Amino acid sequence: TNLPLGTYYVQFDTKSLPDTCQLSLNQNIGSDVSDSDADPTTGISPAVVLTAENRNNLTIDAGLTTFDLSLTKSLASGQSGNVAAGDTLTYTLTVKNEGSMTASAIALSDSLPVGMTLLDSDWTSVGQIATLNTAIGGPLAPGASVSVDITVKVDASFAGTSLTNYAQISDAKDVNGNPVKDVDSTPGNGFTQGEDDEDSEPINVTPLGSIGDFVWKDLNDNGQQNIGEPGVQNVKVILWSGTVNGPTTKIDSMLTDVNGKYLFTNLPLGTYYVQFDTKSL
Repeated sequence: TNLPLGTYYVQFDTKSLPDTCQLSLNQNIGSDVSDSDADPTTGISPAVVLTAENRNNLTIDAGLTTFDLSLTKSLASGQSGNVAAGDTLTYTLTVKNEGSMTASAIALSDSLPVGMTLLDSDWTSVGQIATLNTAIGGPLAPGASVSVDITVKVDASFAGTSLTNYAQISDAKDVNGNPVKDVDSTPGNGFTQGEDDEDSEPINVTPLGSIGDFVWKDLNDNGQQNIGEPGVQNVKVILWSGTVNGPTTKIDSMLTDVNGKYLFTNLPLGTYYVQFDTKSL
């Protein structure tokens, strides 16, 4: 107050702003009564001239914007959460701009649990951490969302009943490509910090089954395996899949071992038939 007539500039010190805020990139847009006058880099307003006719100017304002991205992870559309070892599945990662600042260069990373392997050329894995090859360029405006998929495979040898996959935003920039601090999370600080830039999605894994046992010489022809009755080696055993009405598709075959044993493993749930090739007896 009590300023002599003349030309003035108002500067809003950018160093004093909260570290999760920056001056609006939209300077002098719209009504001068409600716009942001501060230069987003220097914090300095345009010239303010006080004259005899206009001794007061109460329209020099500064708008602050906040940076806030969130991430959600879900099964892709049509993807079941119930799978078997050896199956592939696809997740969808969705980034939403929850703040008032436009975002760009959004980098994503995904933590693959042991028992799950990356199967997606748009991502690269180092150990169990997968990184999106090309950051989401944006610009991602306030309120807008963008989604990317990641396809993985449950290892055929996985013997557990569940797996949980984690994802997070590992980095992001403002619309001009400058580093910026998220208001309520820290990109790249881990997958289980309880922040809104990370999420997880569990799946149920149905254990695979096995079929097998023994071909033997039934010395007393009683249909039972009795002590001392030997196994028969090199009998061909054929595994078929099918329905309750009978076998339909040949799946695999093998010869019995030196003890007459055979075993088909890593079988999905279903209906099977075992055939003992009489020509190999």
